Amino acid sequence: MRRADVTFRFVTPALLAGADQKSAEIRAASIRGALRWWMNALNFDKEVINDLFGSAAGNRGQRSRVIVRDTTSATPPVKLQTAKDITGNRSDYFLWPLGKTEDARGVIPAGFTVSFSVIMRPGKSSEDSPVLENVLKAFLLLGSLGSRSRRCYGSIWPKHVEIDGVPWKIPATEDELKRELSCIFDECANMEIDAISGKFLDYKTAINCCIDFLKKYRAGSTKSGEDPSEWGKNDHDAGLQKHGCVCRPVLGLPLVQNYSKVPPVSSSITGYNRLASPVHFKVIPLKDGFVPIVFFCYNMIPPDGTEVLLTPKGRRPFRLPLQGFDLVEAMRFDEKLSTLGDFLSLAEEE
Repeated sequence: MRRADVTFRFVTPALLAGADQKSAEIRAASIRGALRWWMNALNFDKEVINDLFGSAAGNRGQRSRVIVRDTTSATPPVKLQTAKDITGNRSDYFLWPLGKTEDARGVIPAGFTVSFSVIMRPGKSSEDSPVLENVLKAFLLLGSLGSRSRRCYGSIWPKHVEIDGVPWKIPATEDELKRELSCIFDECANMEIDAISGKFLDYKTAINCCIDFLKKYRAGSTKSGEDPSEWGKNDHDAGLQKHGCVCRPVLGLPLVQNYSKVPPVSSSITGYNRLASPVHFKVIPLKDGFVPIVFFCYNMIPPDGTEVLLTPKGRRPFRLPLQGFDLVEAMRFDEKLSTLGDFLSLAEEE
């Protein structure tokens, strides 16, 4: 691939504010950053990634060979919205960082269309052309942009794509999507992509389906409206120093365990104030409705035994080992999931 001309639309609202939280914009740098992220997710060698997207490593730094140009003709119709405005009467569980404040922020609404071009400068290898094509397709089918992008918001879907002048047939059904994913991914990705049961008439109901699925495993108290899972119960007791490990930090940090009679306990991992979740949720629009999907990035799961620092408010912090792999496995084998693509390495499957 030497050039691709792409048009996609936002399936769900996108939180793409910059320093000014009351504005929102789509920048070419954000798309290029997302493409680089997908190269990492597909488990390409660091040298290959740096060759395509550049590096700033001392005297050996090199510029990116991938050029992204925004060709969108219209300015995004930014709306100022709070979490409640975005979700309406539905759960704002996926927007909890916004739910802490009533301040409105800039949001690009669902349905807005974006156009951009990807141009690749010539390089040493003749093999990098299909690499970038697969990375671009992975981003368009599974990617999202902006804040809370791992929790359905900023979900995108391609409308029209030409790669070196040839139109790409965009999947319209689950079977077509499965076939396309099998052409893009291999076991090196160490990833599984699943549909959560159900097809819906609107994206908000699909988001709620994802919320219900995550709550089932992440709930740590009845405050979320769910009975705590076995992992939630474990972490509830671990915060009171009644258990010897924690599980739910594997799904991302920050994480705060609240109690009815004692102060809350926050969790962190040494060197990380935040830890991105290896479990991603997205909404995709297929021919027969909006489909909620979840994919598991096993290369991004912190290993069991990783030390987690638990800090009770007003009390001395203490450390416990992480035991989260079984939690991710339980989610992956949930009966509500149907596989769209299984690209886990044989070593992981064993």
